Amino acid sequence: MFKTLLISFSLATVAWSQLCSPEAENAVKVRISLRSALGNDHYIWDDHELFLFKATLAYTMRKSGYETTQVEHVHTCNVTPRVSFWFVALNPENNASISKSIMTDAIKKHRGRINNAFLLDDNTLEFVGIPVTLAPPVEPPVPVWLVLFGVVMGIVVIGIITLIILGVKQRKKKAKEVEETADENDRHGKITENGTAIEINKIVEGRSNEAFEDDYETVRKEDADHFKEKDTLTSF
Repeated sequence: MFKTLLISFSLATVAWSQLCSPEAENAVKVRISLRSALGNDHYIWDDHELFLFKATLAYTMRKSGYETTQVEHVHTCNVTPRVSFWFVALNPENNASISKSIMTDAIKKHRGRINNAFLLDDNTLEFVGIPVTLAPPVEPPVPVWLVLFGVVMGIVVIGIITLIILGVKQRKKKAKEVEETADENDRHGKITENGTAIEINKIVEGRSNEAFEDDYETVRKEDADHFKEKDTLTSF
């Protein structure tokens, strides 16, 4: 009985060693850089950490459809002190190794949970041959189109305000020019009609218009002569 158990154990060990080896078809290599990730505060990688890794992989396979996967279905081999090793996961239904493509999809899907379990990231916990997962694009708190719309509207509003200010200044300037022109014409006895300055007949600065003074004297003289003739006729 003991020999039978020993032989069975030996055969199982040989079978596992064939499944988990660098030459195995479905084996995946892992490299871990604790010092690079945590510096002087890094922890020691030991059998307890290796057990946690197996448990994490078993969880990953359970979440990927192999719901009866246990820790013993994850096998590691070729473990080195610089923390690198190979592993395979077995199908709990037939103990055949799960294909590398399925393992790759499962690891990529749950990479964040695996990294968090060891306080590492994709660069310090490396699954050789499995691409690094890209971080999801960061979405800005405000949509880009809304930012562009705000900028365009701001430019439009500034342009409208500028036009209004320039229009007000232009009207004030024009009104001032008209007022100055009117004052200038008043001082020189002129008015402006259709853009042409015309002299007006009025006394400016206490001086009389000499042209009208002669006419006025002539009219007064004629009126005086007329009244004299009238008086003469009346006396007869």
